[in-house]
Amino acid sequence: MKMLMLVTVMVPWMVGAATMAKTDVYALETDAFLAARDGRVQTAQIAAIRRATAGETDDLKAVRTARNTWAPLPDGVEAERMSPTMQLYRPKGGRDLPLLIYLHGGGWVIGSLASCSAFCGAVAAKGSAVLALDYPLAPEHPFPAALNAVCAAFRAVVSDPARFGADPARVSIGGDSSGGNLSLAAALVLQKENLKPRSLVLYYPVTEARADGSASWRTFATGCGMDAAFMDVCLVAYLNGHDPRDPLVSPAFATDEQLRRLPPVHILGADRDVLRDQGLRFARRLDALGCPVRAEVLPGSTHLFVTVKGQPAAFARAVAFATEAMR
Repeated sequence: MKMLMLVTVMVPWMVGAATMAKTDVYALETDAFLAARDGRVQTAQIAAIRRATAGETDDLKAVRTARNTWAPLPDGVEAERMSPTMQLYRPKGGRDLPLLIYLHGGGWVIGSLASCSAFCGAVAAKGSAVLALDYPLAPEHPFPAALNAVCAAFRAVVSDPARFGADPARVSIGGDSSGGNLSLAAALVLQKENLKPRSLVLYYPVTEARADGSASWRTFATGCGMDAAFMDVCLVAYLNGHDPRDPLVSPAFATDEQLRRLPPVHILGADRDVLRDQGLRFARRLDALGCPVRAEVLPGSTHLFVTVKGQPAAFARAVAFATEAMR
């Protein structure tokens, strides 16, 4: 049965009182989050990525290390390192669980198992298994290294689900930002092998690996959770000269037939985000094709609410969203 696409309206006078109250919470938390951010940090990250793309990686390695902080495990959740690149979270003793293969964000160039540990633990506390993947990072490992690692992880889970405490019929893939991009791209690759995730759970995903010229790209290019300049340098590092119109880096350029074969797609977007409009545009195309899709934008929110502290209401909604999508 086709899933109805729902887009949360972001214009205050078009929402009801209950939604307006939640809108205020998201917006107020985001205002405080942005006010506390030091713009020099992102400027330094951009410079480090540029130098790394030119072959000098020391500064980028330091950026990665600075972000490598583990969150404590929630009560009732256990974590197990399944391999050097995979960390499994699940309710203690859980078996035959819905499982989410989770891919952190970071523009394909930063991020780690640690950077998504708070989110993965929180989702596991709601009764699911979550397998976080430490995929290879650009520019040392440009496209398709990360994508290959994601597909290999999915194959590993469905070939031996008991090892991961997973129900083989309920293995989903998800991620935030570049992780959302990799989730979509992996689903396109796995189609060729007649493998299909239960669902795709995407948070402010990159659906077009380019500056898309949209209203959100222009409006939120600076001063929000992620500047357009950061996306620009990450795309150069990841693509390494590859065609940005390849559906495996820009799923928005997939054919109608490829999109119709996707599993149900769930997109939770950020409002004040350069990626907002391309995510919604992708959702609307899926909807027009009759594909099962759900899209929601959290009013007033900004990029990073999944993996960076400071937007707790948006983080809580992200956790609930994953649980809903997998079930």
